[in-house]
Amino acid sequence: MRQYAPPAPRPALPHRYPYRPRPPAKTPLGGRLWRKAREWRQRYLVAEIGGTATALAVVVLAYGWTHSLATAALAASLGETVGFYAVILRRTVPALYRRHRGHGGLRRLRLTGRAAAVEAFD
Repeated sequence: MRQYAPPAPRPALPHRYPYRPRPPAKTPLGGRLWRKAREWRQRYLVAEIGGTATALAVVVLAYGWTHSLATAALAASLGETVGFYAVILRRTVPALYRRHRGHGGLRRLRLTGRAAAVEAFD
């Protein structure tokens, strides 16, 4: 009767790039805080500036036209929202349109519009 023997262990292969543990982080959150700040800056800073500039322009126009602070505040809030999303969509829609390059005419526009709506509500 043949006895069962476990398979012999394979010799460890030398790694081409040996694992090197990262040195401990110097900040309590590690580099995550700075990475997230950089990510926010790349994605939202221009949109925030555009929204603020639009809000300032709209508040000047609304107050000059109505002489009402409440109306100017409401108009500034709406203007900032429109300015922010205009910049976001202006930066996003061309990339989404290129992504759907293989589809024809109306289908491409529909897919791009749907993806842009998802991005706007994200």
